[in-house]
Amino acid sequence: MAHEHKYSEGKVRYDLVDPEAIHGIALAFTHGQDKGYEEYSWRKVPVAEYIGAYQRHMREHLRYIESGILKHAVDKSSGLLHIDHAAACLNIIRWMAVQDNKVQRYLNTLEEQV
Repeated sequence: MAHEHKYSEGKVRYDLVDPEAIHGIALAFTHGQDKGYEEYSWRKVPVAEYIGAYQRHMREHLRYIESGILKHAVDKSSGLLHIDHAAACLNIIRWMAVQDNKVQRYLNTLEEQV
């Protein structure tokens, strides 16, 4: 066991991320494209104007999950899990946050520490 840790030390562990979660996020983005949204359209909007909108969308999907009622777990319009829509929104919010210079400078300091 100690040897395995030695070889993986300092490496990003992608195997710790649930592949089904990534698939769910991709399904949510694909659904958006199927509805007519342009590919990567969320990257083309002014961050300051739209980050709040994505936060609201994420909270709306989370509200269904928080209800605890299993039938509310699935979004009626897409047939996808609300958690996957919320995770897609969080993905967009993360991307937008990284676009902020302050956040980017902070991330750069973290990279310098590695």
